Amino acid sequence: SDVLAAPDGGWIVATGIGRRQNYPQGQDSLTLLFYQPAIVKINEAGNRQWQALFRSNGLADGTAFYKIVHSTDEQGYVALGDITIRDTLSLGRYMRFGWLGKASETGDSIWARYLQYLTNETYGFEHRTYDLKTCPDGGYLLCGFATGDTIAPYQRAWLMKVDEYGCLVPGCQGITDASEPGIGGKTAARMLLYPNPGAEWLYVHAGPWRDNRGQLQIWDVQGRMVDLYDISRADTTYIIHAGKYLPGVYWVRWIDSQGRLLATEQWVRGN
Repeated sequence: SDVLAAPDGGWIVATGIGRRQNYPQGQDSLTLLFYQPAIVKINEAGNRQWQALFRSNGLADGTAFYKIVHSTDEQGYVALGDITIRDTLSLGRYMRFGWLGKASETGDSIWARYLQYLTNETYGFEHRTYDLKTCPDGGYLLCGFATGDTIAPYQRAWLMKVDEYGCLVPGCQGITDASEPGIGGKTAARMLLYPNPGAEWLYVHAGPWRDNRGQLQIWDVQGRMVDLYDISRADTTYIIHAGKYLPGVYWVRWIDSQGRLLATEQWVRGN
């Protein structure tokens, strides 16, 4: 957890709010304390004035904010941490994402960003963020590490620069929830790629969608699938090491857990 002095003499705390829950759900075999990321305002007397809870698709024992700063627009607070999602079949299998969230000065949750460095591992990875600094251009600098159990190198330093909206992919703040039918009863998942053209790295922002699990597939212009990644949640920015791809034109496809195509975008791997 981390603490900031508030202008009125109180304190702003980056933490997690816990509750006890049987795990797996519906069984009495084990009771765990699960957490939800939160930013909490307390006054000088130590009384809670407000709290901003941030959504996730599953509570876990390792989910919390660890670092907090005043937002660069001076209209709230931005906190950094990670979220743990456990396998429903095994307590020993889990995955951790980087996590960034903003709350207003009055305790409203404004936005949340999930960040994951993609490998071909489904569980057992930890992508954790530990420190956060503001930048002169209004953005934020994040650092941490990314590890995996089965694919070398097993640990990598992790350094990211995001904009004032917490976006690694410009424009991610403009994607709204497309899970429910819109005009004419139609739905459409949205996916953004950056940079495009790119070389060493490709950032894929998969927008909100009702089906979290799915795949990101990379196809070349000859109709061959050159890479495949299992993903465990929508509304997340995925980081792909693209230096292994040859220069040329590719298609990135987002597939849901039922094998249906949600979105496809062209990406150019430059020299």
